[in-house]
Amino acid sequence: MATPPISRSSMSYRSCDKCRRRKVKCGSEEPCANCRISNFVCQYTARRQKRGPRGPRKIARIQSASTERSQNADLPGHESLRNYLPAEAHQLHGSPATFVGSDPGSGQDELRSPRSLHPPTSVVWASMVENSFGSIETIRDDLLLSIQAVLPSIPLVNMVNDCINLFMQYTFPTSPIIHEATVRANASIYFSDTASIGLFSSHEVRQRVDRMRAFTLVTAVCASVASVLPESLLSYGRIVAVPFFRASRQMLKSYEEYDVEYPDSSSLSIRDLHYTAAQHITGRGGLAFHVIGQASLIAQSLHLYREQSVSRNDPIESQLLRLTFWHLHLSDKASACLKNRGGVLHESSFRGKLNLHPRGEPFVPLLDSSKPWYGKSFEERLLVGFHLMERLWSSAARLVIGMGVYEATEDAKEPLVMRLTTVYYDFIEIMDGLPHWLKISSLIALPEDGSVEVFQKKSFWVQRCTLTMTFHCLRLIILQECIEKGFLELIGLDEQPLRVAMKKAEWIQDFIETMEDIPFIYHQIKGEPSVERIRLVGMILLEMIQNVDSEAIKSRVKSYFRRLLDILAKLNSRASEELAG
Repeated sequence: MATPPISRSSMSYRSCDKCRRRKVKCGSEEPCANCRISNFVCQYTARRQKRGPRGPRKIARIQSASTERSQNADLPGHESLRNYLPAEAHQLHGSPATFVGSDPGSGQDELRSPRSLHPPTSVVWASMVENSFGSIETIRDDLLLSIQAVLPSIPLVNMVNDCINLFMQYTFPTSPIIHEATVRANASIYFSDTASIGLFSSHEVRQRVDRMRAFTLVTAVCASVASVLPESLLSYGRIVAVPFFRASRQMLKSYEEYDVEYPDSSSLSIRDLHYTAAQHITGRGGLAFHVIGQASLIAQSLHLYREQSVSRNDPIESQLLRLTFWHLHLSDKASACLKNRGGVLHESSFRGKLNLHPRGEPFVPLLDSSKPWYGKSFEERLLVGFHLMERLWSSAARLVIGMGVYEATEDAKEPLVMRLTTVYYDFIEIMDGLPHWLKISSLIALPEDGSVEVFQKKSFWVQRCTLTMTFHCLRLIILQECIEKGFLELIGLDEQPLRVAMKKAEWIQDFIETMEDIPFIYHQIKGEPSVERIRLVGMILLEMIQNVDSEAIKSRVKSYFRRLLDILAKLNSRASEELAG
């Protein structure tokens, strides 16, 4: 005998787990329509909360808890916290963070180490992370739904792997801040078709946060790549950049308090990647500078400028801390030269000397050695080029800051000029020592090049573009500072205006010829940093057009300005509109 259909009025309405977490209407089928569309596992495991008036036992428990709170009301400053913590938390004493270091009498500073802290398993942190756990699953779900809505034909795991491949090819050469094998493994866990529910659940706080960090890092890599690289390399980049960035930022916020107290290398690299994505997605510096400032403060608090501070049982973690610090240090020196934000990692604020080794001994690779296109010594060569960039910015920052200190203190000028002259020659010699694999003769594509040579030449082109554009831009910044601060003798000039204008025009010509010699795709790959250097030179050209008396020099400068605007227009940058106006 057939079972009669059950009417909706006689059926108890119930939402599946996914719809309940996302707070959307559920049809109560098995599986429901939302889960069928999104390829989710549809389950009804959550217990329904009873409705109706509270029973006498529940009322008694509430009254008892209220009485206990009123008895503890005489403890100042703890009332609001106690209402949100389990009873065991009231018995805790001190801070969950522990500082380790040398004997206080030894004269050495205490070192704060994320791997040497006691395991943060207290119920305080468990409660804080648990309070945000209800929304964690929905962050991933919403990311999947938002991208599938606009790009339903491309599996999300394929998009993530595309972004990782492009990062290793074009971004890693100037930002070696992730461990490739780990990121790829986590991408498979969180974005494959077989990904299960409960990906972030764990009984241990640290393990739960580690899983959240892994998701945040993968999505930060995707947001950074998708927001920067041109459509010729990632056709759907502009479509997915914002969803990936939003998901990564939301997940970071869900464990941010814990992350600040117990930082690891991902705490730095995630914010570094968010800095890049924020620059290109928002088009403004406020959020980007705030994010990179957070990363620099964490690096400062961990004393990562000292070799002993990066020592860990895990050599990969040590290498990530090392190279992420150097990348943040480079960014800090760039801000000192460009004067676009305040710096944090000044040597004067370090408690001890900057003695962090550039690459670490023994060398620990971050690239996946199983990939055939890397080959022998490729990563070591990349790190040589990376540290040349850091040396350029550090030398230029010493010159700019040194001239500023003289202006502020009015110390004796001659000894300072001698010291700064030495620094200036060190700066010039950096490009004289360019290794052969970064010279243009080694980067020309040849018909007989195999896949390994093609891959490696593209990565080295990224480094050459960054180094040469940075060098010629910094020469002009140093010249401008010498003019403004009265240090022209530093670069072999005097106060004669015509000579100064001719030298400036000569160096601008060097910059523009270098810019035009670089294949255009590499300007696109560098994104906002490349635009910023071109824009800065454009402002110097505008100043010369307005102030130079020589018509011959003025005519020459105007032609340079037109060539520069052509490049900016192709880069589709707002800077070109600002300069043209």
